[in-house]
Amino acid sequence: MGWNEIVGGFLSLINFAKNLILIIEKLLLMAPKMVFYFIYIITTPGKVISDAIYGFTTGIKMILKSIVDILMGKSVGLLNLHVKDDDSNNKKQKRDTEECVNPSLLEILILLLCPPLAIFIRKGLKGFFTIVITAVLTYYYYLPGLVYASLYVL
Repeated sequence: MGWNEIVGGFLSLINFAKNLILIIEKLLLMAPKMVFYFIYIITTPGKVISDAIYGFTTGIKMILKSIVDILMGKSVGLLNLHVKDDDSNNKKQKRDTEECVNPSLLEILILLLCPPLAIFIRKGLKGFFTIVITAVLTYYYYLPGLVYASLYVL
């Protein structure tokens, strides 16, 4: 056993102790909040249960709404309502078509990994024919499918 192994082991122990001290410091900084929430839970269990149920049901509703929006093709091109004035000063609501929306980093990543999925996320089931074409092009050779999907996503 050489000096390098001894010094390396000693440095590893010092690094471990330093990281352990940082973890303990963070736990001590979180302690007042944890005590507050513990007391809150003990003193108002009805409120905590009510908040938990509300959070759970709201989360489920949001997930289901997102799934429906994706399947119906509303994930990106939500229809906007614009109010216009006529000659008779009556207000009408007019629905516009989809607007151009810049793709997010996640959409670009999905486009690179699976071009048909990117089209599905963008257009939903309304773009079924486009999804099939993209899937066939991607199946036979990745690059044509990527280029074809890029025309719709980017």
